[in-house]
Amino acid sequence: MIITHYPFPPPGEPEPLEREAYPEPLHTSAMEPKDPIPGPVLLLKQHAERCGWQVLSPRQAIGFLPHAAYGTPGKEAKVSWSLKMMQGSRRAVAVQSGASWLSFWTWSDQEFFRRYGTLAEFKEALR
Repeated sequence: MIITHYPFPPPGEPEPLEREAYPEPLHTSAMEPKDPIPGPVLLLKQHAERCGWQVLSPRQAIGFLPHAAYGTPGKEAKVSWSLKMMQGSRRAVAVQSGASWLSFWTWSDQEFFRRYGTLAEFKEALR
C-alpha cells in the first residue's frame, strides 16, 4: 500500500465563492416590536413572572432565516419573538416563530446550557 501525502493547505489561493450578500434583517430585536405581542408569548411571560422570574420585554425580529442544509437565506421573511428571563444567577430564553416554539434554554453559573424539547418541560424548569 502506498500512502501519498499532500500539502495542507493546498498550494495557491482558493478561488473566492461568488455569493449574493446575505440580506439585512427587516427588524431587529434591538428595536421596539412593530406588531402586537402574540398570546402564547404573553402567556409564557405571565407564567415565568408567577414563578418568580424577572422577564424582559418580549422582543421581535423579522428576517430571512438560513436554510438548514445550505445556509442560504430563506425566500420569505420570518417573524420571531424571544423572551429573556432571569432569576438570581439563572437565565432562560424562549424563541417562537410563527405559531410554533423553536427553542427553550436555561443556564446559570452552576448549570451549563440546557435545552428543552417542549413548552411543558420548559415551564416545569421555570418552577
